[in-house]
Amino acid sequence: MKLEDEMGKHFYTFVILFLLSFSTLAHDRGGMTARFIPAEVKPGDLFELSVEMHRGDYGQFVLNITSHPRLHLVTRERVPPKLVNGRYHQEERLVLQALSSGPLTFSGLQVELIETNGTRTITFPDLKLNILPFAQLDSIESPQPLPIPESNFTSNSKTIVLLILFIIITGLFLYWYRNVNKSTTTETPRTKTSIKIATKDFETLLEGNRDTLSANLRRDLETFLYSPDRSGLTPADLKSRLRKELGE
Repeated sequence: MKLEDEMGKHFYTFVILFLLSFSTLAHDRGGMTARFIPAEVKPGDLFELSVEMHRGDYGQFVLNITSHPRLHLVTRERVPPKLVNGRYHQEERLVLQALSSGPLTFSGLQVELIETNGTRTITFPDLKLNILPFAQLDSIESPQPLPIPESNFTSNSKTIVLLILFIIITGLFLYWYRNVNKSTTTETPRTKTSIKIATKDFETLLEGNRDTLSANLRRDLETFLYSPDRSGLTPADLKSRLRKELGE
């Protein structure tokens, strides 16, 4: 009887130790953690889902994540595995945006953990996120008045002022342009070198400037034009004398 009792005690001890070891294995996530930062947000806020690995033995993980209808993925950043102070560290951050208020449960988050003795799947427990509702507006019995629109008089007066300025500027520009053209087109006194006289114009010049030409020049022009004896009179000399008397 004592032998049976002793065997029964050993059997129960073995079962308890087996269950404890199984429970420890079931909760062994290889140094993996997952959390929301922060755990409480408002609709539209950005927050992080951080998945980290800290362990003494070599390991690295690949994150498998599914979409959630109330969360929007903004960006994803991976920090590769590295050895720091004798421990292996790896991290992956997901920036998310909350779309609607209310408590949120994120289920099914898994990683493929690669270790020296093989690969295993780590499943995290459900992650909780509290998305606060929008602040409620104070109850108001009477409706708020509509905003007062900008006065038409103000907008019209601005238009009139701009139009007047445009007319003034245009008038000043035209006045300046006309004066500039007038000054450039005013006939300048003819210089001696600006007069070009052809021989065939002698008669015209004689008739048109008879009162202003000297008596000697009139006589020489008439002799050159109408007398068969032109001794001593050359076109070049007559042109030179005409320039001297008509040039100024």
